[in-house]
Amino acid sequence: MSGSPLLDKLRAYSLSGFFVSLGITAIILALRIPKTGFQSEYDPGPAAVPALMGLSLTLGGLYQGLLAWRHSETTSPLHLKAFWILAGGLVAYAVAMPSVGFALSTVTLVTWMATWLGSRWWMSLLFALGIVLLVQILFGQLFKVPLPQGVLGLPF
Repeated sequence: MSGSPLLDKLRAYSLSGFFVSLGITAIILALRIPKTGFQSEYDPGPAAVPALMGLSLTLGGLYQGLLAWRHSETTSPLHLKAFWILAGGLVAYAVAMPSVGFALSTVTLVTWMATWLGSRWWMSLLFALGIVLLVQILFGQLFKVPLPQGVLGLPF
C-alpha cells in the first residue's frame, strides 16, 4: 500500500541511508579484523570479503538514493515486499548453514531466490551449482578456507 509521494520518497531515502550506514559499518569493522600470521604478502586477508560487501552495500545505497532523487517514481510496495522476502531468505541461510552445510544451503537459497525472481528452476539450479563449485574451488581448494559441512558431512 502506497502513501503520499512525500512519504514514498522518505521511505526510499531511509532505505538508501540504511544501506549506506550498514555498508560503512561493515567496512569499518572489516578493517579491524586482524591479519593472520600465515598469509603471504599478496594474500587479500580475512577482511577482503567483508570490506567488499560493505563497499557494495554503500554503493548500492548511494545508487538507490540517486534513483529516488532523480525520479518521481519511488519504491513500490511490491519492491519492499520482495526486499523483505529476500532478506528473510538470507537470514534463514545464515541460520541454516552451520547445521545444513555450505553446499546444500547455498544451492537451496540461490535456486529459490533466482526462481522466485523469475528464472526457470533448472537455470536457477545450474547457476546455484556453479556458484557452489566456484566458491569451493576458490576458497576450499585455493585459499584452504574450511566451509561448513553440516550434519550430512558433505565434503564440499
